[in-house]
Amino acid sequence: MNYRNNITIIMQETLLRKLHEYIRDNNPDFLLTLQDENRLTDYLNESVASVDGLIHQLVAENQPPSVIEVQCMDELTKPLRPSRYS
Repeated sequence: MNYRNNITIIMQETLLRKLHEYIRDNNPDFLLTLQDENRLTDYLNESVASVDGLIHQLVAENQPPSVIEVQCMDELTKPLRPSRYS
């Protein structure tokens, strides 16, 4: 594996964790719904997959991981804002 593939995989794993934390902290009602319907893992995986193009673009532009994470999390959390718990 080359550097770009490695950073992409690491970023996907980081985004899965960060998105789960974001939902837990800001949208607990949505988290409970996903858990009750056994859809949490699917939701997280599908959401992170939806920003794969952005990840690849930013990696190709040699953006640092911190910039990639911030931009991707901004995209991932757009549909979750605002929450009534915020």
